[in-house]
Amino acid sequence: DLSELVGFDNLAAPKSSILMAQGKASDLFKTKQTFFVVQGATTAMLAAMKAVIKPSDKVLVARNCHKCVFSGLILTAGIVSWFMPEVDSDWGIYTTIDPDKLDKILEMDDYRVFIMTSPTYEGVNSDIEAISQVCHSHGVTLIVDEAHGSLYNFSDLLPKTAIESGADISINSLHKNYIY
Repeated sequence: DLSELVGFDNLAAPKSSILMAQGKASDLFKTKQTFFVVQGATTAMLAAMKAVIKPSDKVLVARNCHKCVFSGLILTAGIVSWFMPEVDSDWGIYTTIDPDKLDKILEMDDYRVFIMTSPTYEGVNSDIEAISQVCHSHGVTLIVDEAHGSLYNFSDLLPKTAIESGADISINSLHKNYIY
């Protein structure tokens, strides 16, 4: 653990090389701020949830979320409601989030946060731009688990990133992507 040695930076309170690297990553990912974490996207998702969810906040969560969101709901004491993504009946997998269905559900209650995954583990992308517009029209913070789409900003041939599409927080995980 190099952060314990004099002259090296500390991930918990970066002041030099890690701070500079996070700044460069922020520029690369076009974010206001980027944080490096250990233990993968799970730690980042828990940190994001702790940052925006207060006890008893109503949280709408897409049912195909990563299992770490369950732990985040326990840690934050958020009150969860489940949102069912569309399903491909031929393949039996969750697909996209329908912005119109989301709008109707957000109208029914006072949600604070919507958590979703895009792309899904199977590579299906939702219309984050439309979803973010719906969320923001209701004053809802949008957190996107984009762990499997962290290379999107490296090519115009790939979809726009969740941040570029209006998400408030995006969780990325570069180690899940391979470059051949």
